[in-house]
Amino acid sequence: MTSLFSLDTFNDVNGESKAELKKDFSENYDKNKDGKLTREEMRHWVLPDDELAAEEPKKLMKEADDDKDGKLSIGEINKHLHAFMDTNLEENDETEHDEL
Repeated sequence: MTSLFSLDTFNDVNGESKAELKKDFSENYDKNKDGKLTREEMRHWVLPDDELAAEEPKKLMKEADDDKDGKLSIGEINKHLHAFMDTNLEENDETEHDEL
């Protein structure tokens, strides 16, 4: 099977970060331990089959879908921002967030 990804891809990462990436790569993603990700291993990395991925949208809908129409409007998202991101910030903290 053709390799699509390997740790050599991260040439611009510092040593400590690369060591962490390497550990995560080998323990969680490189199932056949050949140092490369196959198509199937990469699919698992990009689209993990974990419970959080299935449960989080249900939780968000339950908490933020005020009109129970099965859709989230911008107003509902803005009203329930705490459900979508860490809002334990000071009022004037301009820290950027990319949770969404």
